[in-house]
Amino acid sequence: MFFVLFTIDGCEELFMKSDITDADLEAVSVRAIDDFTVEFKLTEPSSHFLTLTSTPIMRPVPVDRIEEMGDEWRLIENFLTSGPFLINPESVSDVMFVLERNPYWPVPYSGNVDQVNIIHFDDETSAFQLWEDRLLDISPVPDPDQDSILNQNKAKSVLVPEQAVFYLAYNFESTAFSLPEVRQAFGMAINRDRLVREVHNDQGLPMRHLGPPGTVGAPPVDRLETATALTGLASLWIPALMVTAGFCLRLPIS
Repeated sequence: MFFVLFTIDGCEELFMKSDITDADLEAVSVRAIDDFTVEFKLTEPSSHFLTLTSTPIMRPVPVDRIEEMGDEWRLIENFLTSGPFLINPESVSDVMFVLERNPYWPVPYSGNVDQVNIIHFDDETSAFQLWEDRLLDISPVPDPDQDSILNQNKAKSVLVPEQAVFYLAYNFESTAFSLPEVRQAFGMAINRDRLVREVHNDQGLPMRHLGPPGTVGAPPVDRLETATALTGLASLWIPALMVTAGFCLRLPIS
């Protein structure tokens, strides 16, 4: 997981060391400019980097609190957060907890939500039943009844894509797939819409790039990048790419 941080200057070198010194830590190109601004120097352009900053591995931690309390800083009564909502310590139980607006959040709020109630369930069916009774605003759809429930509630159902892309990988040790023209030809030939519809039961979005919705800097899901912009002419380009790769194709003459 740590490899995702290698785009930060100095992180990969630090990861490879067995004995880390203070000087090694200082060599990582991250510094706090002021109370609200952190500067990162990257090794290369990375449009996905802002999304990485929202992941747990890059979550800021309160150094002073950790040095003062050790592991006890994680206890709910001592826990500090830095997001737009705070955990109400008095609300925490085995079944739920409450998030309230952070009065010190420096970014202007949008929307009208002041409180979020998060309830723990042992199964998705119980959560969905409460949603049907209008006691929950959002609920996952239980897997066993997913098709029938989605058909009955199409107007109320929203496909929420995860920030992940599933893809077919080529065997680069193969004589054929070691050639970029062959990989490009097969990429053009794959019917992504049919793949999502028939294999994944429409539970996904057909993608032609690696920037899923919700990722900072991701292009629209239906945008064709330069390498695939000619897929509308796939019947012409696929044979041309295969011939360029050195394959002899027998094509019907019309």
